[in-house]
Amino acid sequence: MFQRLQENPPINGIMCVPYSNLILNDNTRQRCTDVFGNNIPNESVIVYSPSDDGIVVLGYYVLSNEHMADSECYEYLRARTITLQGEDPTEEIRKFDCICISEWVFDYSLRSRNHLESIFNSIVSGHLDGSRHFIWYVNRNRELLFYSIYNRMSIDNTAAVIYFANEFLNE
Repeated sequence: MFQRLQENPPINGIMCVPYSNLILNDNTRQRCTDVFGNNIPNESVIVYSPSDDGIVVLGYYVLSNEHMADSECYEYLRARTITLQGEDPTEEIRKFDCICISEWVFDYSLRSRNHLESIFNSIVSGHLDGSRHFIWYVNRNRELLFYSIYNRMSIDNTAAVIYFANEFLNE
């Protein structure tokens, strides 16, 4: 979800770094705590902009390995697919690994196509290991949205970045 975390933050690029790495430095840990208190999940990735005096914390997201076929919203997608294509997609979908964007909080300043594309480029490129993955999340309308990514050279990966940036612009 988008929230007001900073007042007119300077954005000098977007960085996405695991919180577990940032807390090793007292200054960056304090910056994260100043914005989120002690409510930052340990497995989160912090979204920030570098600045002359440290970092400007702009949000975080949490990725999990939850399979999209296990989502509470999957049954609707499954039923629609059976109706439209005449077959149950579950067996085929279960063959692929999934990355769920299970939680996210971004400052309103990130609500632009360029900033969101930077974030999703980081997410997609971090999961390009030669096997097919589905990246998915449940939007505010309780719809399961997903995109398939495959390898380092695929144009589909750029399309996935654009797809999620567009979807998050509507959140």
